[in-house]
Amino acid sequence: LLHLCLYFECAEKKVENILETTLWQTIAATCKNVIESGNKRDWFWFKEFLLQSSIWHQNVGIKQDTDNSAAPSYLYYELLKMIDTQSEQQLNKLQADIDGLAKKQESAWHHLKAWRLPRATDERTNVAVRQDSIP
Repeated sequence: LLHLCLYFECAEKKVENILETTLWQTIAATCKNVIESGNKRDWFWFKEFLLQSSIWHQNVGIKQDTDNSAAPSYLYYELLKMIDTQSEQQLNKLQADIDGLAKKQESAWHHLKAWRLPRATDERTNVAVRQDSIP
């Protein structure tokens, strides 16, 4: 259905670049919203309805690869770009949070790194190493 809507919009407005259509801009905004802050219901809808559409196989033009060979570029790759951008933003935020925690709790980290497992001197002594037994 999306593919048909895109066809009619391009024919009616005589748009050559699919990425400039109102339909694509709406789809891109919806995808970005689901990727950034979607809940389980949004992801289910995204997976079951939007990703199942044949619109993602629509060729948006020819792009040059790194080896100077021409390759078709599909809307699916535009979706992957959105996902990669959001993923990079989330990773940067996570790294900043981890760095902040590391600076705040540096002494605890050094104390944990310095801790050594007690060695059993006798075979009859069985030292159990568990996460909850680390001081």
